[in-house]
Amino acid sequence: MKNMIQTLKTIEEIVERNHDLIGDDAEYQKRNFGITDAAEIEKHIAAIADENRLLTIGIIGRVNAGKSSLTNSLFFNGESVLPEAPTPMTAALTVLSYDDVCSVKANFFLEEDIEIIKREHREFTEASNDMLKERKKASFEQYEQMKASGVDIDSICKQKEETIEADNFADLKSKLEAFVGASGKYTAFTKSVEITTNNPALKDVCIVDTPGINDPVKSREARTEQYLSKCDVVFIVSQAGQFMSEQDLELMDRLSTREGVRELFLAASMADNILNARSVAIKAAGDLQNAISAGKEKLLSQAKNSLTELKTRHPEIKDQFDKLIEEGENRFVLTSGLCNAMYLRYEQKDTWSDSMKGIMTLLQRNYPDYFDESSGKASLELLGNVAVLRQKLETVRELKEKIIAEKIEDYSTRQNVNIGKYRSELITAIESRIEKIKSSDLQSLEAEIIKLDNFISAGQTLLDIKLRDTIDGAQRNLKDKLNANIDKITRTVNASIESETEIIDGKDPKEGFFNGLARLLGALLPGMSHLGYDIFKRTELRAGAVKRTINEGILQFNSTIGKIVNDEISIIKDTLPEDIKKIFKETDTERILDPQFLHRAVYSMTHDYAGGILWNIDAPVFEYPAMGVITDNEIGNFEAAWMSFIRGIQKTYTDGIQSLLNTIETNKAAKNPSAYIFSNLKTQMKTLKKDLNKKQTALEQLTQAKNSLRESD
Repeated sequence: MKNMIQTLKTIEEIVERNHDLIGDDAEYQKRNFGITDAAEIEKHIAAIADENRLLTIGIIGRVNAGKSSLTNSLFFNGESVLPEAPTPMTAALTVLSYDDVCSVKANFFLEEDIEIIKREHREFTEASNDMLKERKKASFEQYEQMKASGVDIDSICKQKEETIEADNFADLKSKLEAFVGASGKYTAFTKSVEITTNNPALKDVCIVDTPGINDPVKSREARTEQYLSKCDVVFIVSQAGQFMSEQDLELMDRLSTREGVRELFLAASMADNILNARSVAIKAAGDLQNAISAGKEKLLSQAKNSLTELKTRHPEIKDQFDKLIEEGENRFVLTSGLCNAMYLRYEQKDTWSDSMKGIMTLLQRNYPDYFDESSGKASLELLGNVAVLRQKLETVRELKEKIIAEKIEDYSTRQNVNIGKYRSELITAIESRIEKIKSSDLQSLEAEIIKLDNFISAGQTLLDIKLRDTIDGAQRNLKDKLNANIDKITRTVNASIESETEIIDGKDPKEGFFNGLARLLGALLPGMSHLGYDIFKRTELRAGAVKRTINEGILQFNSTIGKIVNDEISIIKDTLPEDIKKIFKETDTERILDPQFLHRAVYSMTHDYAGGILWNIDAPVFEYPAMGVITDNEIGNFEAAWMSFIRGIQKTYTDGIQSLLNTIETNKAAKNPSAYIFSNLKTQMKTLKKDLNKKQTALEQLTQAKNSLRESD
């Protein structure tokens, strides 16, 4: 570790001494390999190694993944101290730690945060593009909520924070409501809350319950990312019914590659969702244990496939994903915070929410032998599975020293590798610079600068045509693939509607004395059981099962479209530069252009042309008020709602793709790509001219810098 830091300090000293010659190259390579200053690395390692620090455990996932419900189960005996159905507007990063006194400390948005929210609120009101409106909607709603709160915005910004003590969990919940509740007075202003309780389970650890990583309030998400870098252990919470979505993969990608978290666990929340899925329930044939085994098998298979995909993206950290795959069930928990809360309040069913009652109805229908009055409590405890979660928390608590040592070693190893790459690439850049100076002369260079104007004019039309063809081709491809995937999910859902629809033969007793006699007679006579009844046929649709199919399909659809869009952007970023260089080389009949200069100029242009373009549409959720089985006319309403939903999705994604392409075309480089390349080439030539004016001095200084870098290991 000391050698690594000393090496970086030596490199920093060499760069500082030769900043006029290699400063720009050094900054570029540092960004390329994610290198920070040596002092920052020392500070970060010291913070990790502090023997008095708490083991930080993150509970992380998408908005509404079930994180708060799980946290309540673990540390508040199932009481809803933390809001269990937070909206993106009410979700706040929550830090739990031990103290003899229960308290809530709310950290408010600062003035600069409010200014960003206000600006995006204004941009929402002025936007004419639906896609732009969607991106700014969160800030619009946030600021509207601030204005409606009656709180003086300037005062709350200056206050920055507020701390309140509480007597017990109930008092804590009541006081927390003001800061994170759906209608809390200060909810719109709360960025994060720090809670202390005297729960022994929190001794020596710090629990970080994050808002979703897809938090639309960006300054609040930045606070979440800040805490991610501090986590030693992370439980990634993903809904069992939508397990390991693309957003979950992005989160694991970030945790493993950027944040360096080594101890990862997977928690499949809302276990009741998968156990009540029709495919699992039918296969289990009423046996809850079989259903749990089938659900685990299905989810572990999904996790294995997802982790295998991540390994292909990042082979340099495959060992970490291999560990998750090989240990399988030891790093996986199937849990339900809601079922645990039902278990804890089993004798007070009158306090159950409508959601709890609905879950119990489905469980009783699918697994009647396990959810009667005598066995229901034990079965709910089994589905809550909190004891296993606590056991895993205790295990990592006992491994604190080992976990921290591994984290330091892993961080140091990654930094050491990156520093080595940084130094190597910097040496290569200096060597290229030396060769260029040696092989150039001022007279020839000045002549090339004069000729450059004519060359750029000759290539401009061909370049414009190429860029237009690239965008048009991307637009066609994206439109065709979007429509194909819309058709695919439509067919899947329509097939689900058909398979989940059943025609029921039924009968209702007719009113009246004689109809009663007819029913008695019909019961005695063979084939006459219809007497005294109105006979009917009723169509039933299991709407809950179809809704799960829709939402699981939409998540997959969103992931697929995201990959397709990113592939097209990659073509622009990676293939287009070579095509442009080919155009210029064919135009450059006098061989004016230096290949190295052209390479840098073209890649700079295409990076500005398509760089920073991100596909960030989150998968929408199909919401329909009816739960369980619906009949007759309601089925038509359900199908109409589904068709309206899929049309809305098609428009949203079509607009999103068009907005992305429009952004590419309006970027600075797209306005005049030839001039952009020309300016970059001239800058490089002027730098070379400056070096040639002091040729011997520059060569000596660069050679010395190169040799010093080689000796710095």
